[in-house]
Parts: sequence; structure tokens; C-alpha cells
Amino acid sequence: MRNGAKALTRQAALLEIREAAVAAGLAHPDRVSPHVLRHAFATHMHSGGTDLRVLQELLGHAGIETTQIYTHLDTSRLHQMVRDLHPLNEVNEDNSDEHTRAA
Repeated sequence: MRNGAKALTRQAALLEIREAAVAAGLAHPDRVSPHVLRHAFATHMHSGGTDLRVLQELLGHAGIETTQIYTHLDTSRLHQMVRDLHPLNEVNEDNSDEHTRAA
């Protein structure tokens, strides 16, 4: 209940979330939703080391298969990091020389 009046509706919750996104200065507040927040929460928890079974319980998933989606997201992030930061990557070749000289 809000202010003792009545229960918060789905639409009112979305409006509150969007208003908070605008107030926070997010670039695309129209892309923020309860689903996006839930997904961001789960991804953040998993990347921070939260056990998959604990995450399953927090999200209310019946099966671990649904929760395992977040492990695939984490893996794709890892692959991107390797591509971006690997010393043999052409884009970072000049940067890696600078780091070697500075060390």
C-alpha cells in the first residue's frame, strides 16, 4: 500500500521506476522496467559470486535451468573482455607496449 491508500498497481510501479530513472539521469529511462531491474540484479549477484542455487531461490525459479541463463551471460562478458584486453589484440597492441615500458 502507498500512503495507506491502496495497493500499488503494475502500471504505477512502472511509472515510479521510470521517474526514478529520469531523476538518476539515465540515458534511456524508457528502457528501464521491473524486468530489466530484476535481470540486472541477478546478473550482478551472479558476477559477484552468488551461488546459482541461492540466486534460483531469490528469483523464485522452479528449475535451475532458468537461472543458468545468467552463467551464459557471464561467459559472454568474459569472452568480450578477453577480446578487448588480450595483449595480442591489434586494437590494444599499442597500449600493451606502453604498459610494458612503464613497468
